Amino acid sequence: MKMQTNTVAQMHAAAAEMLPVLVEARVTLLHGELGAGKTTFVQGVAKALGVERAVKSPTYTLVNIHPVQHATLKQLVHVDLYRIAQVDAQELKQIGLDELLADPSSLVMIEWPERLAEPMNGLDLWLTVDGDTHTVETTTAR
Repeated sequence: MKMQTNTVAQMHAAAAEMLPVLVEARVTLLHGELGAGKTTFVQGVAKALGVERAVKSPTYTLVNIHPVQHATLKQLVHVDLYRIAQVDAQELKQIGLDELLADPSSLVMIEWPERLAEPMNGLDLWLTVDGDTHTVETTTAR
């Protein structure tokens, strides 16, 4: 699946359209350079799930948890690993991500998954930007 957007509203709409695929995968790995739209995409997912408070990148807190309004999910877990050079199993446990990943009622979205010491199963979502055009492209979930 490949979508192109030119506005924040279009990115949010693309995220909402992809929600069933994201829920099925339960873990989404968001790849892309700074400014590619990873956090904006997560904001669109949050909006589609009825999150009312502002969704910001957890660059310094590493993990933000947002309660959601959904039949099978209770929370959106937004992770940003940008500030960590490499995340091993011990680090996953320290930030509580191991438990959140094990919870079937969590939708986990991870920015900068390349920081993980071990590859993680999930839906790879590639975001790129060229001028005002943002592209969102999925590959098969691992």
